Amino acid sequence: VWCFMRIKIMMYLATAVNDSSLMSSLISIYTRSRSYHSELVFSDGSAFAISGKGIEMVKRKYDWYKWHLVPLPMVESGDEEFIKKDVQEILESNPKYDWLGAIGGMWCSRLQNPDRWYCSEFCRKELKRFIPTLNNDDKWITPDRLLKIVSEYVSERDDPVSAFK
Repeated sequence: VWCFMRIKIMMYLATAVNDSSLMSSLISIYTRSRSYHSELVFSDGSAFAISGKGIEMVKRKYDWYKWHLVPLPMVESGDEEFIKKDVQEILESNPKYDWLGAIGGMWCSRLQNPDRWYCSEFCRKELKRFIPTLNNDDKWITPDRLLKIVSEYVSERDDPVSAFK
């Protein structure tokens, strides 16, 4: 039996899970979550990825076993272009990964460097214009927490019953 899934062309939040590498396992243990990485996937399939290896635009295949993909229907094409422009400006500034913020941000937000980024911090920055709950959250955010907030927001908007609550 073949099952084909229709995927609407739009932006997605991609959150990585189920990887057995040492680094992803350490991140999952440290953050007490299954998710260890987040990135924004644009409608053309390119993704803005921030990891300890660097900050770059990538094209990859998203294995459904290793990735949770959350559609972002609230991000319209004009908004996506704005985000891409912001990504390009960040790439041109040649930023580094925010190791201290990613590791120490849990205890002290002053450890975060405003000129450096870690994956879920950048995704939150770009999505908080569309998801008000992200504005209320602390600056330090794990990929798992980001996934939960975005998934809940999208499911509330897609639930026809919630419009009458």
